[in-house]
Amino acid sequence: MKALLSIFRCAVLAVAVSLVLTGSRPPQAGTQDFHVEYGPWVTDMSEQAFTVLWSTDEVCQGWVQLDNGRRIYEDYAGRKLFGTLHTVRVEGLSRGTEYGYRIGNRVVDPANPRRPAYGQEVLSERYAVTTFDPNRKKCRFSVMNDVHMRLDHYAALLDDIRISDNDFLLLNGDIISAGNWTVDSLLKYEVGPLGPWGANLPVVFSRGNHEGRGSGVALVEKVFPKAASAPYYYTFREGPAAFIVLDAGETGVKNALALTGDRIYEAYLREQMEWAKAVMKEPFFRNAPVKICILHAPMIDPGLPDDFVPHTWMNHHFLPLLNKAGVDLMIGADLHEYQYHPAGTMNNDFPILVNDDQSRLEVRVRSGHIYVTVYDEAGNVTVPTRDIPVTRKKHTIR
Repeated sequence: MKALLSIFRCAVLAVAVSLVLTGSRPPQAGTQDFHVEYGPWVTDMSEQAFTVLWSTDEVCQGWVQLDNGRRIYEDYAGRKLFGTLHTVRVEGLSRGTEYGYRIGNRVVDPANPRRPAYGQEVLSERYAVTTFDPNRKKCRFSVMNDVHMRLDHYAALLDDIRISDNDFLLLNGDIISAGNWTVDSLLKYEVGPLGPWGANLPVVFSRGNHEGRGSGVALVEKVFPKAASAPYYYTFREGPAAFIVLDAGETGVKNALALTGDRIYEAYLREQMEWAKAVMKEPFFRNAPVKICILHAPMIDPGLPDDFVPHTWMNHHFLPLLNKAGVDLMIGADLHEYQYHPAGTMNNDFPILVNDDQSRLEVRVRSGHIYVTVYDEAGNVTVPTRDIPVTRKKHTIR
């Protein structure tokens, strides 16, 4: 008994010393002494799971609470986490189902590692997202790219998107410009303007060349994490469409040489080719009625004399593989101008559509057709709806 009493006194003394040394006080019950700075936003959507992220201005414990009362805490190796950037994976869901959710937070004073002090629990307003479903008859999404830190432009493009008319939002790279980013600055420019669109629409992210520059390159994955695959190349299925998302890396030969050397980027692209060759053989992709390739730098041949330009390299080496897989459309960005390359004009068996840096694409897939309309930030149609027929192509990858 004396030994237990001694341990208890030591614990109390440790708490007192910690509070004196740090000058900290336990969070006060009954008050919300924090703010959600960014988010929530939903990413890495699948048929059975999605990830919710948000950030707070104080250290908090975070969780997601579904409409049925189920709580999913941010955890790691058996314990609940606390911090300022919160990432919660919600799993065990059903395909094609709407899930209402709220984010929960309570401030934590971690000064005493044995007994952190907690504030009151605070729940957000209700949001809702719908899991992907390959049995849907149609697929609808909007595309933005090359925003380059123009927050007002970002917000204006979002403003005309009707959440109920879209299954997801595609950010096709270069939402930022080259810089030595921190997590906080990435949050400001990559997801800051998303507001209700990010909370109620899954965000699909395709990395641009500018996200690949600077000392903060590895931090982008913290903003758009992937649970079970490489962070910047992956596949997913929504309705009749199977999507393959690729990462072209650096787009300029001089920058490629300065950052890592062209051979490193070529090795990275070859790594993706081997992965793509295998994944496009799988039934979910092979048997999909529609197949769409997404990447920031389109696989076109601009006719430049450089030894290594990723656009040209991919056109010569990667594009033939996509032709064999029966891809129906490629959606690209990077060039800051709208381009449409019909099948047969760029060594391509399918159209390559490139969005500019001023517009939003609205894409609708249904009944053997892909319809693409281009809107400016005022919501005006700048390129009339293009009807891209989908024809069943022979899959010849071996």
